[in-house]
Amino acid sequence: MEYVTNHLVKQICKEIKTQQIDIIQLLRNHSLIKTQTQGDTEEVQASPILTRIKNKLRTIFRSEKLIESKLTEMRKLLLEYSPLEVGHAGDNVRNLLM
Repeated sequence: MEYVTNHLVKQICKEIKTQQIDIIQLLRNHSLIKTQTQGDTEEVQASPILTRIKNKLRTIFRSEKLIESKLTEMRKLLLEYSPLEVGHAGDNVRNLLM
């Protein structure tokens, strides 16, 4: 399980680093948060994988401003595509910006 998690984190960071929207797979196909609905409220929990991705991005870019810049740029690029093409990527990038 640890190998799979490490691979997932590494690949998602690579997708963010390259900014090639047409080849992102993991960000598009997998939600990095867990949403639970209880009655009228919806609770969102950050997954441990989201935290690990943020930490890995810090080691890659070494600057919170650079990370924010890359993620903001990626979010703008995603807006040019249809929701079907984007999948979970928009929400995942937004959650990484939080």
